[in-house]
Amino acid sequence: MFVGMKIAINNVAVINQALLDCRGVSLITGKNGSGKSTIGKVIASIAAAMNNDKEIFIADCVNYFYKTVGTYYNDLYFYYIRIPFMIHGNIDIAHPSEEDRLRFSFISDVAREKPFKGNFEGLMDYAYSLVSNLENNSDYFLQYVEKYSKPFQGKRFSISLAKDVYQACIDITKEAIKNLEKYQDNSNYLYVSIQQELNYTFHGQFLPIGGDRENSFITIDDDGDLFAYHHNSYEKSKITNISSLKNTFYISDGCLLDQIDSHKKKVKGNGKDGFSPSVSSLDGYLLEALNKKKNIVTQNSIINDYPAVFSIIDSVWPHSTLKQKGITINSDTGINISNEASGAKIFILLKILLANGSINKDSLLIFDEPENHLHPEWQSVLAKLLIVMNKYIGCKILCITHSPNLLFAMDVMSKKYQRRDFLTIYFSNVDNGQYEIIDCTNKIEKAHMELVKPYIKLDIEGE
Repeated sequence: MFVGMKIAINNVAVINQALLDCRGVSLITGKNGSGKSTIGKVIASIAAAMNNDKEIFIADCVNYFYKTVGTYYNDLYFYYIRIPFMIHGNIDIAHPSEEDRLRFSFISDVAREKPFKGNFEGLMDYAYSLVSNLENNSDYFLQYVEKYSKPFQGKRFSISLAKDVYQACIDITKEAIKNLEKYQDNSNYLYVSIQQELNYTFHGQFLPIGGDRENSFITIDDDGDLFAYHHNSYEKSKITNISSLKNTFYISDGCLLDQIDSHKKKVKGNGKDGFSPSVSSLDGYLLEALNKKKNIVTQNSIINDYPAVFSIIDSVWPHSTLKQKGITINSDTGINISNEASGAKIFILLKILLANGSINKDSLLIFDEPENHLHPEWQSVLAKLLIVMNKYIGCKILCITHSPNLLFAMDVMSKKYQRRDFLTIYFSNVDNGQYEIIDCTNKIEKAHMELVKPYIKLDIEGE
């Protein structure tokens, strides 16, 4: 019997519990706000972390450190170090000396997120030195503030507030150090990389709001290859590289092609921009694959190996792409790829990934509402394409959808291509604030009925 990838998600964002068996093609449908996309993003974030190397891990740690402590140091620098150097009307004050400025230069370095170059040990030494400098200069700092900021004393510049801000810098730096110390031997970089990817993807709200935050975990069993991630405990986790996750693509919109020529590769080793928004999103990994250089011999071999796959794509978009002066165009018409029909872009995107070898038998493709921009006819074509890709290439598919047509087409095509045993269908539901994922593989009519209820309701109201 075929064994698929079994995934369990507990207490993550809105999800209370979700159990999935990704044996070939898995489809999740349900109402808006019921946690469907959360599942796809969780899996994609873990996969993205597994593709991060140690250089990027170090850059991520530097970025984490600056983002954690930066606001505190910025307040300290701006209001208590910089202000005395500024001219305020005709107030006659003594200005700080160059020696004073240099004494507190470490504060301005952090406030400005001065680029950090070095290894993990260097980052930790830097953090320890910040605490040491702050603690050793505490009394001098308060004397400095009292002396040079006296003309501006008030609500924002009180000595007591300066003391509080200074202590806050010490406390937040120690907290950041504590969070980083567990990864000091570099062997646990994957754990923190996963943590950072999840926090980035969910904008810092990966843990459930008001729920069981202590029991938040994800487990994956890929045919005996075990993985366990506990968000609050490295000790409870079993962090291993799942090989079949390392070639995962999260596809939320074919119109991502519009960014194919403006995308910049992931930056390594520079603390401020080491994991910049342009490449740290899940889209960044997809864009990197789309920009992979083509090998014509390999491309022709792939096309010849999977004629059934490419013939389906060609029924929608029978062209190829070409890079001309840095712009990706339709090689037949010369049209900028960004100007192709929005509905065609999901097919173009897949054609590029297939032709350059990015998609293979070890790939996991996560589609988040791929029916966007698609006429029902092309939704049926897409369903056929995904089933055929799974059959002939062997890649796994996870598809999140609201479309009753796509759901029905998946069922029909899986039977036509003798892949029904490899299709699993789930319905996400919310009941009394509890988010649940229900296996409807053998009750597809139930999931389909839930999706067509709005149409039935309209028919009734129209009578």
